[in-house]
Amino acid sequence: MKYGWLLPGLVLLVSCAAPQVPSPADRAVERWRGKPVARVIDSWGPPSERQETAEGEVYRWEASAYPASNIPANLAPGTTYAYGPRRELNCQAVLEVDNAGIVTKAEWQGYECYGLP
Repeated sequence: MKYGWLLPGLVLLVSCAAPQVPSPADRAVERWRGKPVARVIDSWGPPSERQETAEGEVYRWEASAYPASNIPANLAPGTTYAYGPRRELNCQAVLEVDNAGIVTKAEWQGYECYGLP
């Protein structure tokens, strides 16, 4: 067991070096960085909230979904799934815009925003 640490160490090293693949929500909001906020509004519609700041404005778009969850009907092999309770999933796209109307920061918050265009 002199080298028992080697395999876990290699796994850790490889997992840390693996490239991070952006999620669909990351790509949906990041593509607006450097673009006029008017184009975002044309694509997404009016924001749910707009707040003025010293550097410009912050725009928020909110989305909610109520999917049913699947839960195991039993724990035996070959288990079938039954529909579980519906749950609310919320997501916000948040864009910071400078005084010239250009998106300077783009992020999403909450449950993954699959519905972002």
